[in-house]
Amino acid sequence: MAVNWPSGVSYKAYGMNLSSASNVEEVTFESGMKRTYQKDLRGKVTASLTFTFKDDNTQSCTFRLFWDWYKNRLLTRANTFYFPDLITHSTLTEYRMTSEPSIRGQLYKVVTFSVEEV
Repeated sequence: MAVNWPSGVSYKAYGMNLSSASNVEEVTFESGMKRTYQKDLRGKVTASLTFTFKDDNTQSCTFRLFWDWYKNRLLTRANTFYFPDLITHSTLTEYRMTSEPSIRGQLYKVVTFSVEEV
């Protein structure tokens, strides 16, 4: 089930690293001949995203909003979520978080995680 990105939390990611997920399946026959097939109609995007969230120990700070969304709505990666398309930025696209968020910092938390297009 896809959930919306938490309201009150910025979509602005920096340090974004994009790549395309493998969309090819290769079959090797006994003769040694190889054939490749496309797995899906279109290639999918994978990315590493980095955000900076303020944590001033209030319930309305952006880090708390993100963390509550991650634990209670995304269910620690069990669900997918909608986020602006990482290439066009014009439409919402469904993504799956593929790594646990890495968090560092005190007042300003730097949060990094990886996603793949669904």
